[in-house]
This record gives sequence, structure tokens and C-alpha cells, in this order.
Amino acid sequence: MRCLDNAIKHPAIQSGHMTYTVIGCAELFDVQDELILCPWLEKDQAITNDGYEVQCVGDPDAKMDYSSCEDVAKYLVASINHPERSENKILGFRSDYISYNEITRLLRHYSRKPARINPTSVDQAKRILENPSSAPEKLQKGSTFPVDFWILLRYVQGQGRFWRPPGQLHNDLFPEVIPTSVERYFQSLFQGQD
Repeated sequence: MRCLDNAIKHPAIQSGHMTYTVIGCAELFDVQDELILCPWLEKDQAITNDGYEVQCVGDPDAKMDYSSCEDVAKYLVASINHPERSENKILGFRSDYISYNEITRLLRHYSRKPARINPTSVDQAKRILENPSSAPEKLQKGSTFPVDFWILLRYVQGQGRFWRPPGQLHNDLFPEVIPTSVERYFQSLFQGQD
């Protein structure tokens, strides 16, 4: 938040020589090479034959904002194409509002493979945040992010605090950007797979 505050209060912005647009999206559900955060992107049959494991801290029924990389890119381009709508604004965008239990159910349905939640207790998450090397080995692999970062992300999501209220969402500013739901993404991802 300090970084954001410093950026939008830059002297060039204060003097009127530069404008800004900030787009807050959400966690991305289609980031290649992020197998801890997006286990459905695992292609190794030896692993996926056993099914998929979705990481969760706290309440797996807590809903959160989720976005597609492609949707965010389209939204960014639309904001550039329409500076009259986006200039000097902090915008919020999401593709879906969904829980990990719902994601796991959809993953099981569309992949036609087992899918389960791997719960990390709040107490265990706190211990990992205090000492990241204490995380189980399988949680330390499969992400380009440090384990304490994504555990903290999951912790906030599992508390039901990772979402923007309607007044802070601006999907409607660019109606040409049609958000991709997790369900529609899974339909496409697993299409034709047996």
C-alpha cells in the first residue's frame, strides 16, 4: 500500500505532467508454471492420474475474487484505449467470485479426475509465516513465489477478506471485456480430454 501511495503521489503526477491508472485485479487462475497456485495446469500424467490438490488455508467456503491473465490483459488494453474512462483512477476488476470448494468441485467435474482440498490450518500457516523453512517440502515447490507469500495470500482468502465490494469493481467501464469464469475456463482447458 505504501508503494501504491508513493506511485500515485509522484511529483510528476502532482505537477500534472503524468497521469496514472491502477488496476487491481485478483489472484490469477491461469498463470503458467504456478502449479501450487494453479494445480489444474499440471500436465504430467503421472501426477494428474492421482488427481489435483488445491491448497487452502482456513475456510474453503470463503469466496474470493479471481481473475484470468487474459481478461486482465484485455482490461488493461481497454483502459489504454479509453483514457477518458481510466485516467487518474484506481480501478478494480475481477473475472469470478468463487470459493475453493466450488473450484475443487468444478475441477473434479471438468477434468474427470479426483480433486481435493489440501487444507493448511491457520496455526500451521502462522508457523510457516514465522519460519518459511518449516513448511512441508511439497508446499515449498511448484511456485515462483516464496512459500510465505502464497501462504499469506491463501490465509487472507480463507478468512473471506480477498474481494472488492461492488463500489470498488469497475468491470462495467469496459463492457467489451467479458470476464471468464473459472467454470468456463475449466470447460475450455479440459475440452476433448478423456
